[in-house]
Amino acid sequence: MSPLEELDELVANPLVALEADLLIDAHGCTLPGDILVPKLRVPAGLMPADAVARMLSFYQECDRSFPKTAKRRAERLQALERLLGRVADAPRGRARPRAAPPFALELDDALCRLARGVGADAVALQQVADGVPEPRGPFLYVTEVLWRGGRRLLQPVVERSPATWLARLIAAPRPPRRPKRSLYPRASRLLLTDGFAAVADGQRLLVVHLTADEIAAVHEVLPDAPARLLGADVVNFVRREVALALNEELEPLGLSGMVTAPPPDGRSPVGVLRAEDAPTGVSRIGGRPVGVDADRWPRYEGRPMQHVLTIELSSLGWKTGAVSLFLSSLDRHEAYAPGNAHAAVINLSREEVARGEQPVPADLAESAILPMCGLRVDTKAKLGTRRKRLGASFANGLFPEWLQDPVDYPGYFVMQFGHDLVPELNLGDCGILYVTTETAFLQCF
Repeated sequence: MSPLEELDELVANPLVALEADLLIDAHGCTLPGDILVPKLRVPAGLMPADAVARMLSFYQECDRSFPKTAKRRAERLQALERLLGRVADAPRGRARPRAAPPFALELDDALCRLARGVGADAVALQQVADGVPEPRGPFLYVTEVLWRGGRRLLQPVVERSPATWLARLIAAPRPPRRPKRSLYPRASRLLLTDGFAAVADGQRLLVVHLTADEIAAVHEVLPDAPARLLGADVVNFVRREVALALNEELEPLGLSGMVTAPPPDGRSPVGVLRAEDAPTGVSRIGGRPVGVDADRWPRYEGRPMQHVLTIELSSLGWKTGAVSLFLSSLDRHEAYAPGNAHAAVINLSREEVARGEQPVPADLAESAILPMCGLRVDTKAKLGTRRKRLGASFANGLFPEWLQDPVDYPGYFVMQFGHDLVPELNLGDCGILYVTTETAFLQCF
């Protein structure tokens, strides 16, 4: 049965409301460059007249958005207009609340609030959103709402706040061409490897980047500066953009305000961490850290903690000195969450680093000192895809690759490493230790 035949059958009983959601193929409405036939969802509770009216509205919106392909829809448009004429006086219904993913409901709320704030038709926008079947993810959901009618309804946002990324997204008819990656800093190229440019403003890009399974952060990528976090997830991004457009107070960046914040003094190269036979400078695994004397040596339950590694931050492009990581025990620590007491991170100035190795606490057993080896940051190594980075130890001062769900953490991200770098360290089942300028914590299977 064709979609028009299905609607014709419904119209034969104009007083009977839909008992379940109706999905109708919208033939002739395939997006330019796509091959999939979009579907229109008509919510349960509506009447046949509502179904015909919404289908007709969808076809009319496609004509407005893609006038070059209007001929392929002309016959169906005329048939829908005739069907609507047959039920012009029939009663209308009320849509039942849909069982949509939480992100869809949150995005509906944000976009409708934006519509009300700029004097647009929020009711019509909600009807457009109701027509999106089975949302496949937050960002795809936003783009579907826009091309199905939200772009026209939210046009006042473009006129009122043209400098916001959401306004650019509303105004953009289609995604930009694949950007030339060589124009951007190396750390930003990783965002483009596991993400995509959704909107371009010259060489400025809005990039949606996968940070964990089914979670994508949104960044602004520039050719001459570090990437800037715009939202820890798509819902967070849209809410912040709505607040910008309406001149409201911004909500926090979600998972962490520092989740992808660059170091204070500029761009940061990405480097694979490699262990070497002997240290050649400040960076080292085990041994005695530079610049940390007995008074500053961290303790857990009164006992000196074990030094795991020290990394010189100049190797990451920072202008500060170094970071030293300590754990309560290499094999019995419980550093499972940010801010735990089992991990300590000491930030060292350049002056402190220049003092070299200092006397260790008198009660630190010699057996508690990990045999020392060198630590090198290889900035020429290729980290590849997200899956490969999860199996590597690397530092970048920009963003972590999460093994499990993203978590909130204080400070700037410095590095993450596994058993390949420090085999003596207990990291559980294929675990990764994440180190920031203020804490360190473990994720494992």
